[in-house]
Formats: sequence, C-alpha cells, structure tokens
Amino acid sequence: SVMHQVVFEGVKGSSARGYIALDDITSFSAADCGPTLPPEAVPPITTTTTTTTQASTTSKAAGPDDCNFDTGFCTWSQDPTGDFEWKRTNEPLDYLLGPSADHTWQNATGYFAYVDTRPPQAYNHRCRLKSRTLASGDYACLEFYYYSDGVDANALNVYMRSEPSGQLGAPLWTKTRSRGNRWHRADLKIPSGDSISSTTQYQ
Repeated sequence: SVMHQVVFEGVKGSSARGYIALDDITSFSAADCGPTLPPEAVPPITTTTTTTTQASTTSKAAGPDDCNFDTGFCTWSQDPTGDFEWKRTNEPLDYLLGPSADHTWQNATGYFAYVDTRPPQAYNHRCRLKSRTLASGDYACLEFYYYSDGVDANALNVYMRSEPSGQLGAPLWTKTRSRGNRWHRADLKIPSGDSISSTTQYQ
C-alpha cells in the first residue's frame, strides 16, 4: 500500500497581525465517514464563556490520531521542512488577536495549536505539523476546527505527502485571509493511494 503523511501548514502573512490556529483533529475510517457535510461555524467566542463540557459533537471512539492539543501534539509532530514550529497555548497572544478559548472546552482550560507570527518569522515563512506515516485506508477523512483572523492572516493548507518522494504537491484543502473571530469546522476526504485529484473540499 502507498505510505503517506497528512501535513497541516500555516503560512505567515506580511505582519504579526494575523492569527491561525487549529484544534480538535478527528480521523475517520471509510465506514465512519458517512456523507461529508458543509462546514458549520461555531458561534463567536467571548471571554465570558463558562462552558465546562466538551464542545465537539463527534460521536465515535477516539482514534489514534485524534488530538485536542490539551496535553501535547499527540501523534502529530513538527515537520523539519518548515521554517518554524507550531506552538500550543490556552490564551490569545494579546487582547486583540487570537481566540479567547479553545474549541474543545470553550474556556481557558483547553489548549489549541497556533502559528506564532511574531518576529523573527518573515513573510511567507511556513510551519508544518505532520501525522505519523500512514498506509492507504488508515483513515478516509478528517474533521478539524480552524481559526483564521486578523488583517494579515495568510493561509492554512492541508497536504497529503506521499512516501518516499516527500513531495507535498498541491494542497488538498486551503483557507486564506481572515475568516472572523470564531472557530470553523472543516471536513476533508483523504484520497486513497496517489489519487490526489479525487479529494472533496468545501470552501
């Protein structure tokens, strides 16, 4: 079977006034995927959120690559081809930039991964978070939540990198520019083998 990795790539904009974050990655087998639905936005988060129950409504047993970043990056790791690294936090960079709470718990106890766009990072620098090496069919689709806000928010891309070539190719999924101060859900079908053109994505 064809071996591959899934790669989340955050791209820095022209200044630090852009914020990209990632939370609640959930993987599904072909049997669990079902019909892929358009992404649903979570209501805007505020500093007064007091919810203590998990916000995610996914009803499946936890998979080996599911991650809410509360205790680390789980099975995901920093890709050495990036210019800098993804970080974890449970608070915004300042009162104007970034979500005031994670998506999982929607309060200050939960963590999420984010792209730190402050110096010394330069325009178009990229940080990449990679999955473990997967065999075709390990999972057929991903659900994740992303945040992209700020006047200089650049891009969040998802790739499937085939082994052993190591080439990223074209993104399976991409979001550019600010999407507002809220978490958004994304559903992504993972192609089998080298059939990258068969992916389905929602804008």
